[in-house]
Amino acid sequence: MLILPNIFYNIFAWPAQNSYLFGIIASLWLVLGFLSIFGYSDPEKYIPILLLQLFYQLVWMFGIFLVNAIINPNLEIWTIILAILMGIYIVGDLLVIPFRAFFEI
Repeated sequence: MLILPNIFYNIFAWPAQNSYLFGIIASLWLVLGFLSIFGYSDPEKYIPILLLQLFYQLVWMFGIFLVNAIINPNLEIWTIILAILMGIYIVGDLLVIPFRAFFEI
């Protein structure tokens, strides 16, 4: 998404987007994905990263995906794939985040 955004547009049949905003989202996903690897190996040390990842995914799932699915039930395949991936990450974050340690802070 960062280096060759046009390939992603063609593969997923996405409409053309502002390349700067698309790059911001891609870089955010890259950084959060990279840092979450450390978070899964040492969750107590990386609680803020894991919580940020969990909450932005929950907001996307409930605020963007589900609202749009209710308004326009004809979903494209890439939105369903993205929702499945976000759901897997949400479950993973819920399993890994040490909520007991977080609430003790």
